[in-house]
Amino acid sequence: MSFVFNFDIMRLNIINRLLVLPTLNVSKRRYAERPRVRFAPSPTGYLHLGGLRTALYNYLFAKSRNGVFILRIEDTDQTRKVEGSVDALIKDLEWAGIEYHEGPERRLNVLRRDAVKSQRVPKYDNKCRNLSEQEIKDKIKAGVPYCIRFKLTSDCQAFEDLIFGGIAYDVSMNEGDPVLMKSDGFPTYHFANVVDDHLMAVTHVLRGVEWQISTTKHLLIYRAFGWTPPRFGHLPLIVNADGTKLSKRQSDVKVEDYKKNGIYPLALVNYITLSGGGFDHVPGAGVRLKDMDELAEEFQIDKISSHPSRLNPDLLEECNRLEIKRQLQDEKLSKDLSSKLEKLIETKYPEQKKYVTEEHIKSVLNWATARVTRIEDLASSEFGFLWILPSNTEIDFDRNLLIKLLDTLERIERFDQENLKDRLREFSSTNNVKFPTLMKTLRSVLSGLKEGPGVAEMMALLGKAQSLERIKAVIR
Repeated sequence: MSFVFNFDIMRLNIINRLLVLPTLNVSKRRYAERPRVRFAPSPTGYLHLGGLRTALYNYLFAKSRNGVFILRIEDTDQTRKVEGSVDALIKDLEWAGIEYHEGPERRLNVLRRDAVKSQRVPKYDNKCRNLSEQEIKDKIKAGVPYCIRFKLTSDCQAFEDLIFGGIAYDVSMNEGDPVLMKSDGFPTYHFANVVDDHLMAVTHVLRGVEWQISTTKHLLIYRAFGWTPPRFGHLPLIVNADGTKLSKRQSDVKVEDYKKNGIYPLALVNYITLSGGGFDHVPGAGVRLKDMDELAEEFQIDKISSHPSRLNPDLLEECNRLEIKRQLQDEKLSKDLSSKLEKLIETKYPEQKKYVTEEHIKSVLNWATARVTRIEDLASSEFGFLWILPSNTEIDFDRNLLIKLLDTLERIERFDQENLKDRLREFSSTNNVKFPTLMKTLRSVLSGLKEGPGVAEMMALLGKAQSLERIKAVIR
């Protein structure tokens, strides 16, 4: 059973009873001079890339206009609430550098709501619209469960979407009277969403395009209360590079996955903005990382395309590489990177004798900015030669030739890649040994590997002392 209430009665009997905000230092008036936006996720799981994009663009919109960014948790549906998800979500936002000014609100449980899936449902036939007062009393007395619905009228609501432009839709063509208060006493998402946005003086709503079809329904509720609605903008879908839908079952959808896989916050934030628009793009200018202040200063909502945002995994790798390079230019961040890498090496090679000096680690990190996109890769087996002495000493080599080479290398003062390459070629020619053969021998001596960086590059990276020591170890 459902009732259709007059909104004058609802103002008194429902709103006053249920829609109670704790002290938040939030004025209920409209902030015409200072935008107020919100990110309102459900505590039903992890924060995914689309959610992070929505939070980021709301944050940049507020920051660019000296506005207020609000985090509001929507958990009306208590059956789907995941324990610990709110704390995890807040940690993910903090990790990404997104700071909220207000929230979470710690509201009464009746104000908790959950985002409704944008799936089509059978249209309600408005059966209970015309129940008499006596019929309603009899059903309540009999204990029949009931909800409260919003009476729809055939009215094509139109609004100007900040991203998509003019939108018009008659919700009554596809829906019956929507539920406002469920039979369990909790408000539905749509009802609570409108009331919360009004009471929190939200001026702009930026959310995913899947909510666009619900906006006209929300506008009808605003009109019924006599409230001025905020302005709405809907962010386009995020899709794979080939245009297919991004699935939550795929890897690299959770923000937590990006963190675990060695992606840095600023790299992920720039990846989103480069993929999703909102900024002037200069063709051929290449990729340059921008911090939050720069992004906020340059953010333009009218530059967000209404077309789906295509993700390019290679772009993410480039952003992460540039972030490593940026951190190496900062004294404190550089030390943090070195410390992180040292711990990774110790964990990977706990028993082996290691070559891990501060100078060597820094040298490797600077070299790595052109080769790897994750610090974790430097501790992998592929680059193990950088940190441990090769265990393979059973190498087919001419001992006298190696002794001569050692003597030559000891005399070299400029131990850089180009000079080493020239000296090695000279040695090959002078001693009548084929250059590829010499390189193969030296690679085995220095790393124990058959493949890897160029030998001259490897020697420059290891440094003179370590390169000579490894050659001596094989000779011994």
